[in-house]
Parts: sequence; structure tokens; C-alpha cells
Amino acid sequence: MCLAYAARLLSVDPDGTAVADVSGARRTIMLIALTDPVEPGDWVLVHAGIALARITECEATELRLTVEEAQHHA
Repeated sequence: MCLAYAARLLSVDPDGTAVADVSGARRTIMLIALTDPVEPGDWVLVHAGIALARITECEATELRLTVEEAQHHA
């Protein structure tokens, strides 16, 4: 099963990629699906390595807690 996850941008590159923090791990993600500009510190919703939308820190926290709870019940 593939889930979307929250990631905090650490750096944004002019080539349309970014380095993001995903629960303490650094991942390179693609920004091609975003219509609004993003910058380091922004939170994004990521699926299959592609940022789908910018989200708030509160939304990122809620998503992380929901995923953790689902894993606990699995």
C-alpha cells in the first residue's frame, strides 16, 4: 500500500527538485506537480516521490499522528 506522507523542505533546487526531511530521513523529491512556489521550511504532501500540495505544519502533524495510529493497529 502506498500512502502520502508529510515532508519538510530543507532546500529547493532550480531543477525542480528539493531535499526534504521525512521523519528524520533526507529524501529527494520532485516539485513538478506544485503550482505555488515553495521554499525551505515549507511542508508538502508527498506521494511516490512527488510533492502534491503545500500543507500547514498542523496538517503535517495530524497526518503523521494518523499514520502512526494506523501502524499501531495493524
